[in-house]
Amino acid sequence: MEWLFIAAILLGPAIIRWIINSFQENSVEQQIRSHVREATEKGLTVRCKRDTIETDDGTSYPIVRVHVSGAILAPRDNQPGAFRVRLSDITDAADEPSPVFCSISDCSDEDGIYEVDEKLEIPYRMSAVDDMGLTGIPLFALVPPHKGRRTLQVIVAVTAEGDLEQVFAFGKTTFAHDFDCVGYLEMRDHTMEQERRVAMLALAMSAADGHVDRRETTVIRRFFSKTLAGRTDEDERKNRVSEIMRETLQAIKSGDKNPDSMIRSLCSEILDTDDPRVAQTAYDLCVQVVAADDTVEEEEHDALRLVASELGLPEGFVREVHDRNLRLAMFDDAEEESLVGVPAGLSHEEKLEFLNSEYRKWRTRVTHSDANVAAEASLRLERITKLRRELTDGHKQV
Repeated sequence: MEWLFIAAILLGPAIIRWIINSFQENSVEQQIRSHVREATEKGLTVRCKRDTIETDDGTSYPIVRVHVSGAILAPRDNQPGAFRVRLSDITDAADEPSPVFCSISDCSDEDGIYEVDEKLEIPYRMSAVDDMGLTGIPLFALVPPHKGRRTLQVIVAVTAEGDLEQVFAFGKTTFAHDFDCVGYLEMRDHTMEQERRVAMLALAMSAADGHVDRRETTVIRRFFSKTLAGRTDEDERKNRVSEIMRETLQAIKSGDKNPDSMIRSLCSEILDTDDPRVAQTAYDLCVQVVAADDTVEEEEHDALRLVASELGLPEGFVREVHDRNLRLAMFDDAEEESLVGVPAGLSHEEKLEFLNSEYRKWRTRVTHSDANVAAEASLRLERITKLRRELTDGHKQV
């Protein structure tokens, strides 16, 4: 401390007090900076906690809540910044992560990849957060590259508001996610397999009446020409559909499988994929195939009922597809109730209520600009009126 004594003589007591205070303040600031630097180098601690959210109708969906703790070192007070949360799949290789897609637009970028940004103003150059909740990752909306148990990495960064390169804090963690659907890298093969099943089901439907009509196979080829347009060239489309048709017809002709057993087997395979859109597409095509020759035979009608039942399709959807593709004149020998689409198992009152609803629907189409639609509506109203009268008269006699 000899230098302080000499300074006291030369500079005076006031200046000495300023030097000592300045030294102490600098020491404290250095200690703070040292602690912040250590915390910053350590990074943010990211914690994931599983939870559920519930919608207004009482349906629950699984999510993962993301919390962070740690220090943020900004260049100035009141620094505009943002919390940025990113998700990647590191199951196969941590050094080569794969993107994770998300079907919710608020949680994805323009390409559909999971991304969440939350703006904030960092209050001080040296700030800290303690178990701060950032976002909820919607597990039900995620699409990783492959099906099965996946290791997903959550990355959290605090950056300048408009500059991703200027990072003030960073942290990451992982969690396990069981993905039961088809991953996006598997989607092409999955789609091709589903298309094969749909085509085979339509052909089995075509064979339900004992023979396969050329008009029916034309419907199937036209359907797949539209479905595959833009994904394959014309020659590849023709080859794929022809191969599927040969495979199916060979199985039917060889007696390995009859149409009914093939229908049940294919419907089961379609249901196993848990994709309602494929089931609906398959049924729509089956109905178009049946309607191709302008005749719905009893075996075909029974086969349509079998497909709708095996696929578990809603009655409303089935009626809508029938209304769009089938005309009453196509049915040669069907019961009146079945003909107009009365669901099985209804009570007398429920049948009348259904018929009244159908009457109101078809009445609005009698004046349709399309003559075929108008004619079909008139015939439907005639049959519905007849059936309502029979039900009412029969109930009175009882």
